[in-house]
Amino acid sequence: MDFRHELILIYFASVEDDFLLSDLVELLGIDYGILDEMLQTLINESYLVYDEYNLFVLSEHAQLLLRSKNLHNINLFELQQKSPIKYVDNPLPINGLYVPKHFDKKFKSY
Repeated sequence: MDFRHELILIYFASVEDDFLLSDLVELLGIDYGILDEMLQTLINESYLVYDEYNLFVLSEHAQLLLRSKNLHNINLFELQQKSPIKYVDNPLPINGLYVPKHFDKKFKSY
């Protein structure tokens, strides 16, 4: 299974019935046509099913897949809220010139 399909399943596990297809388009960096094909594939392979309100929900098959890969308790929105950026106390000055160590040994002229 393509990792993008797994990401879609993780998304639906995270949001349950409060999903937006625009979120998936942005998350995956694809257009709606490709997303539609991917959703149709997941439906055909019985990973996504429709509930009584005609909304997508994860099937038992999808839930077992996520559990087997230990992806069942991942919440995408919690991951997005955690900032991976670490700020330093003494940043480099903007107007200074940075030359990496051993630059002269690694750089071969044109």
